[in-house]
Amino acid sequence: MYRTLSGPLNCQLEVTTACNNKCLHCYNYWRASSKTEVPLTLANGRKIMHMIADAGVHEITFTGGEPLLNFNVLVACLELANESGIKPYLNSNLVTLTKQKAMTLKNLGINSVLTSVMGPNAEVHDAIAQRKGAFKRTLAGIGIAQDAGIRVSANMVVSQMNLNVIKDTAMLVVSLGMKSFNATKVGCPGNCSDFSDMSLTKKQFIQYMTELVAVSKETGLKCGHLEPYPLCTLASVDGASDLESRRCPAGVTTCTISSGGDVRPCSHLDIQYGNLLVESIIDVWQRMDDWRRTAYVPQFCSSCKMVSMCGGGCRMESKMHSDGDLSAADPYMTAGGVEAAMRIHKMKVSQTKPLSEERNGNRFRLRKYRIRKESFGASVTVLETNGRIGSFFLDHAGLSVLEQFHQECTYVPHDPRIDWSGIEDVEGFCTALIKRGGAITQEEGGEEIGS
Repeated sequence: MYRTLSGPLNCQLEVTTACNNKCLHCYNYWRASSKTEVPLTLANGRKIMHMIADAGVHEITFTGGEPLLNFNVLVACLELANESGIKPYLNSNLVTLTKQKAMTLKNLGINSVLTSVMGPNAEVHDAIAQRKGAFKRTLAGIGIAQDAGIRVSANMVVSQMNLNVIKDTAMLVVSLGMKSFNATKVGCPGNCSDFSDMSLTKKQFIQYMTELVAVSKETGLKCGHLEPYPLCTLASVDGASDLESRRCPAGVTTCTISSGGDVRPCSHLDIQYGNLLVESIIDVWQRMDDWRRTAYVPQFCSSCKMVSMCGGGCRMESKMHSDGDLSAADPYMTAGGVEAAMRIHKMKVSQTKPLSEERNGNRFRLRKYRIRKESFGASVTVLETNGRIGSFFLDHAGLSVLEQFHQECTYVPHDPRIDWSGIEDVEGFCTALIKRGGAITQEEGGEEIGS
């Protein structure tokens, strides 16, 4: 179902396991360990960064724990990311951010930060963070980052503790000048024997998604969620398919590297496939082939026509709600929603009008991107200053066409400057390039720089 890449396209690197909050919902499986404070050393950080650069990784997200607590090593890793052309991102609670640190991060290529806003006030946020003053200091950090020119996006982890304040939290995000708002349901973390007071019931899940759709419409915020949800359940919420969503990329396009060098397919998962301090990331990546072979997709989902877009939901949720079975059904799956999900998908596809060289406004230009050649053609990751668009794949013919484009020029389908050999449907190719974020039309705001 998935293409086998030569290595991950993006990685999460845990700069430290230490954190100044103790969030009740924290997904880190090691959160209850007595040996949680394990910082990434400078030498190991450099070794790992050189290794992922050699593997052609396009993007890296620095996370933790709280990465700002190991700031010097974070800076060293960012410097190496810049040297290698790897696009850096940061996940941080921003509690310890200062003006000086913010400018350092900005100068080292951090243009966006994802932070947690767990409620509309200190009462809710601090109770979840289990730290008095966390709300006030996070809001201060948001302002410092924004003043430094760093775009801040908010994620609200939705649990029973804050389910009824989603809209109020979104309004706070608006007041802080943010343009996007993610609200992601809480997931049961490893090493947790009872999460019943935090996890959402399926009925509460529907309530949360319905509220998020309403928030998107009322505020104009770009809303979405950061974890994969079963499409058969999302189909029961009118408008949910319009939100920013994602398929599980674990072991397919991404992996997580711990501060001790251990590699996991996903940040939430408590299974290691190797250690980068003693072996290469390519060797470890090849060992994750079971994720690309969909070995853990639930049996019911394996024959579903939507599974390539859904992945069967979250494998860690499945594991924690069963007897440790990664291939168990996602607890939020709704078998009766498959046909509705298919109808929604077909409707969205039919609404995409292909480009034509005869129609006005069909000129397009390429976004900034990075290519890594693969056995099947190429992996392409779109690199934008003001956001994260994602990756797509091309066969050898598509790669040949892409390599002919110049980013300072604009084009139309069948443009005579391009050799379109091997592309059977040129209009469809150009339309797909735009739909996947690789290009932008003049109608969408693309400027015609050259001809």
